[in-house]
Amino acid sequence: NNFSFSSVRAMSGGVPTTTLSARGNRAKQRPFTYFDAFVRTFSDPYDAETNPRGFINLAVAQNQLTVDAIQQRLREALTKEGTIPDSSASYDDMKGSARLRKAMAAHLRKRVATAGTSVAKALDRTLTPENIIISSGAGAVIENLAFCVANEDDFVMIPAPYYPAFPNDLRARLGVECAPVRRGAFAHIEYEKLDSALHKVDQNVVLESLYHLPTPEDFERDMRKMIATKSVGGEYKGKCAAIIICNPENPTGVKYGGQEVANVVEWAVNNRIHVIIDEVYACSSFNESKTEHLSGFDIALSRGDDCVYKDYVHVIYSLSKDFCASGYRIGALWTQNAEVHRSMDNISYFCAVPGPMQCALCEVMEDDDWMDWFVKENARRLKSQYDCLVEELKALNELNDDFDLDRRMVTPASGMFVFIDLSPFVQGAAADGPASETSFWNDVYDEAKLVLTPGRDCEMNIVGWYRMCFASVPRETLTTGIRRLVDVIRARR
Repeated sequence: NNFSFSSVRAMSGGVPTTTLSARGNRAKQRPFTYFDAFVRTFSDPYDAETNPRGFINLAVAQNQLTVDAIQQRLREALTKEGTIPDSSASYDDMKGSARLRKAMAAHLRKRVATAGTSVAKALDRTLTPENIIISSGAGAVIENLAFCVANEDDFVMIPAPYYPAFPNDLRARLGVECAPVRRGAFAHIEYEKLDSALHKVDQNVVLESLYHLPTPEDFERDMRKMIATKSVGGEYKGKCAAIIICNPENPTGVKYGGQEVANVVEWAVNNRIHVIIDEVYACSSFNESKTEHLSGFDIALSRGDDCVYKDYVHVIYSLSKDFCASGYRIGALWTQNAEVHRSMDNISYFCAVPGPMQCALCEVMEDDDWMDWFVKENARRLKSQYDCLVEELKALNELNDDFDLDRRMVTPASGMFVFIDLSPFVQGAAADGPASETSFWNDVYDEAKLVLTPGRDCEMNIVGWYRMCFASVPRETLTTGIRRLVDVIRARR
């Protein structure tokens, strides 16, 4: 009889300020700084005939160039008699059907693994359906793997600049932080203090360094810096649980050299830090690479039966990018770690791929000739679209004596984006630093109605860099968007 609502509130700490848990409130954080502006573009999209002043979004790393081919092949598979058996409506292995994992393993062996002769036999023995886990997209794969190997308040180190959604993938539900790793050439620069640092940066050195992976020494330095930041009252909170190497990389499209990656992997494994090699752009190559590329499979297997490498090196893949299929939600994890597989037996339940979609994709992926044709045709279309973008961007050379496209843009070997330094057009970059980058982005968004990815969201610590995704829109839309950008820059002179 003595209980009341007020007494219950008092026992639980008073009137709650939120209806959500701490996890729920953490998930309310926007995944990137321009998220709300990004979403607004969906209600006012560009159309040459019906909405010529609509928004053009070049901030989505999505390939629409060859979507007609994959959709047609999927429709054929779906309508083929017997493709979708009644059994596909029932529960199956939540880590992916045996048939789909077999098809994925065959694709990875043939088109992703670089298959040096020294590891060819090991590939046949280990790149098998038993070592593959299928989930609903690469994001789910990354989150689930991090769930298995990292604790809340741990951190994952990623070479910067990096894919802008990595922090959200790890933080939203897991509470795991991202820690950028800077290349030695410009590791000393603090983004928020660029007023004095900008003129000390040799842009040629910065550009060249973006073609290379940070060294083990860079990882060691930034890990110690992060540990010092997370130490509270002399007590260390959290650890470096893993590193992620996106190769080919987003946002630069660079393929890191095999030896560079092998050196960093060795450093991480020796420190018992998990290595997650993200190869979602492996089959989207359209330019010659400046380095000799090795796949994560080759590096993971280079130590033979080294048990530590088996347990600590993992490779992620997806159909989203290479096959214009981000809506299909097909991601894959290759790992030899038995404990990870045991954990995934449980948590894969929460991100399983629907049975009918798995059956249809098996039909597609087992068509080996079509898969070969698609990869080549997609590369041809990516190259054509990229060349168009470069031709349009050359107009910027006429607007500032300090701008030379060849010295201001990373030449991608793979992917569907370019990373470009527009700092000569960012008014007040030296004096205002980050504020000037935001102002420039806002002008482009408001006046050109063009959406780019700001470098700061990729953890680029030098003002004026932006990512442009050139495969997410048709050719005419791309040229219109870049011409709008040029017009805005011209008006700011």
